[in-house]
Amino acid sequence: MNNQVLFLGITNFCASRFAEILFNQMASEQLLKYQGFSRGVLLKHQQNNLDPRCIEALDIRGVPLPANFRKPTPLKSPDLENAACIVLINPDLEHRIQRSNKIEDQQILVWDFEDVSSATPAALFPALEAEVHLLIRRLQQTPLVDPRSRPALNQVTG
Repeated sequence: MNNQVLFLGITNFCASRFAEILFNQMASEQLLKYQGFSRGVLLKHQQNNLDPRCIEALDIRGVPLPANFRKPTPLKSPDLENAACIVLINPDLEHRIQRSNKIEDQQILVWDFEDVSSATPAALFPALEAEVHLLIRRLQQTPLVDPRSRPALNQVTG
């Protein structure tokens, strides 16, 4: 089963990373067999690993930073192919991935966080946390289907 959940943001510096790290912590606590990873489409902050506001928000929630702490990572085609679910942090990203021929039957969720850079931490992180909670609940009720396990349209008979 493909258990990959891609959190796609603009810079992979703040919101997408927060969602990834929080999701992985919560999925582990709930014994869900899902793994989140995050990517960005425009990397501006490569000199830094993670927005300090994100680090503080995770710390407040008692969520440790992962051992494999990394710099922001750019989106590549295999990321789209390997994800059973793609969470778009910013609705403006929808047109970018819809043009990709690498999207087949992946479940695409669109969250409405348009301008993360100007959002206050008091508004941003609780809203992201609420979305991650909803996603966890959704996965507990309805597991994702690996798009690679479905037969191709030309293979379906009937």
